[in-house]
Amino acid sequence: MATKLDDVIAAMPPARREEIERRVQELVSSMEWRRATEKSQAELAQALGVGRDDILRPRTM
Repeated sequence: MATKLDDVIAAMPPARREEIERRVQELVSSMEWRRATEKSQAELAQALGVGRDDILRPRTM
């Protein structure tokens, strides 16, 4: 039987769950901002002075 994502997350230490939630919020905020301004990843990267790959690349914490 497959393991449910909710079960995996529930088994994580609280600090790790908080870290994941923060990163999810960053990604959601980035996507919402892009949609609201109708900017592409490339346009957002240029405006922020970073590479396109940096826009949604997972961070190592």
